Amino acid sequence: MQVDAVVGVLVRDGDRVQGGEVALAYTGDTGPDPMLAELGRDADLFIVEATDRDGETRRPVRSLMTSAEAGRAARQAGARRLMVTHFWPGNDRAAATTAASAEFGREVLTADEGLTVALGDYG
Repeated sequence: MQVDAVVGVLVRDGDRVQGGEVALAYTGDTGPDPMLAELGRDADLFIVEATDRDGETRRPVRSLMTSAEAGRAARQAGARRLMVTHFWPGNDRAAATTAASAEFGREVLTADEGLTVALGDYG
């Protein structure tokens, strides 16, 4: 039996109508799914796992995504910024960020310990 589910959290603060809303979306381990675009719709920051596990795209049931898939999900969501996270041990973070950026079409942040990211009006 295959169970498909999008695992994620969406946090909004402020007034969407007045244009002062800030939204942060985050995916946990999840395979590619069209619902990711809804989860991250217009988010200021969409944090998406980009595990890039060997052979992931050939698995019959997916619970992890590639960096390119993370970038595609953020682009489809219309997110303002993307941060990739949840890297598989030994993966090249710079290559993952480049692959995500190629699909997202914008700069991609890479999650790292101690990183602080401001949300809201950042220009």
